[in-house]
Amino acid sequence: MFFQRIKNFGGRKKSTLVAEQILEAIAKGVFKEGDRLPAEWKIAEEMGTSRPPVREALSALQIVGAVESVQGDGTYVKANIRNQLLRSKAIAVLEENESPFEALRARKVIESAIVELVISEVQEGDLQSMREILDEMGHAIEAHDLDRYFETNKKFHLALARATYNSLFIKILEYLLSIADQPLWMAAVQRYFSDYNHVKSYFREHKKILGAIQTKDLEEAKALIHAHFDRTVKEVKDYL
Repeated sequence: MFFQRIKNFGGRKKSTLVAEQILEAIAKGVFKEGDRLPAEWKIAEEMGTSRPPVREALSALQIVGAVESVQGDGTYVKANIRNQLLRSKAIAVLEENESPFEALRARKVIESAIVELVISEVQEGDLQSMREILDEMGHAIEAHDLDRYFETNKKFHLALARATYNSLFIKILEYLLSIADQPLWMAAVQRYFSDYNHVKSYFREHKKILGAIQTKDLEEAKALIHAHFDRTVKEVKDYL
């Protein structure tokens, strides 16, 4: 075994404790530059945690240049990290960023409630605004402009919140959406959501959500929101 089982998280992030063990193993020379790290499932099994914290830890290490992920091959040690500054940066990435998985799960609950209120409160002007945002989103996809696509994606979900006419829902969603600008989330975006076939499928889901709202089909709207976020959580788990 390369790692110790984590028995007490002590209120700290699981991903931070996972990263610290990996960093320590590299610093001690258990894994040298160019070595491949054990598979994610193996690290998770040895440390007694699930795979998402391992993925978050490895993404943070990749962001600071300590490791490199090779698609379909594994994760390799990229740099000697006896340098304490590099190690501190990796931990800071994890401590200063919210978990993408936690943010998505929170959004599933919040946006499900938002849709329920939207269907009873939405005005024609709100619907028109959402239709215009989806038109803009479609143009962004045609132009292969990912930055513009992600911006319109945020605008659409925020437009849903604004259609509740509830300031607390709006503020909560604004915060959750801001997490998409953090490095851990951007790592997932760069490794998966840059595939335009996936972006197009998400665009179609947005259109279906708006369609259910326009027909005031609450059950369909909530089912679509749940499916939308369940799928996103699964795919971020696979590619983060």
